[in-house]
Amino acid sequence: MRLAVLICFLAGVALGQSAPKPNPPTDREYFRRLYDRGTFFENRKATTPEGFVTGFTKALNVDYVCFSDNPRSGMFFTFVASAYDPNYGAAEDKLTASSLDLGIHTNRTQKQWDTMQAIQQSAPYVRFLPASLLEVYSRDQQQYFRNGGRILTADVYEKEMKIAELQFRADHNNAWLVSVSAPDSNGRTRTNRVLQLSIDRATMHYAESIAPLPAPKARLVQISLDYHIPQTGACEKIPDPK
Repeated sequence: MRLAVLICFLAGVALGQSAPKPNPPTDREYFRRLYDRGTFFENRKATTPEGFVTGFTKALNVDYVCFSDNPRSGMFFTFVASAYDPNYGAAEDKLTASSLDLGIHTNRTQKQWDTMQAIQQSAPYVRFLPASLLEVYSRDQQQYFRNGGRILTADVYEKEMKIAELQFRADHNNAWLVSVSAPDSNGRTRTNRVLQLSIDRATMHYAESIAPLPAPKARLVQISLDYHIPQTGACEKIPDPK
């Protein structure tokens, strides 16, 4: 029996037969490799309530990762969405001040938490910025945020390489838009289009589509789109190592 197996093996080698090729990694495996390397983290200062720096901590610089419905599409993207709400900011400031006042009444503290929670539930995957952080943005972006605007920044990866950064702006229908230059239906002429990203806040399922630029033209950041993005999939919270 062993001799027969050996003969078959040698015959296979002689005929040039090769072992079947392994399947390529899944998109989730590519993401995990980058996660383990620390790609999605940064060092941030750890401070006391009084503002004294006590050291540094490892923190995520993105919030969500989105995978295609095709697990081996070769692409995925991460994102962080930001907004400013004056009521949220005021409640957060009062809550921070309360942490320094040991005599604060519990009901007042709970009221601030309830205010922040209600606003957060309206957009569960969006970061609401404190007023102090608005200063890191340009003057136009600060005004955009103060007028109720929202920005979603997505980093697109092909396997283990970041290939693009897209900055979407929210419309009134809970969709995210960015103006792009993309080939039209004949594949030859480049025309202006809008890349639309919709995320269901209950299921975190996403859908992407390209549509003609609306009239009048929206004031959106324009980018070149020279690659294909998975059109549907699901987003999930990136785990915090803490």
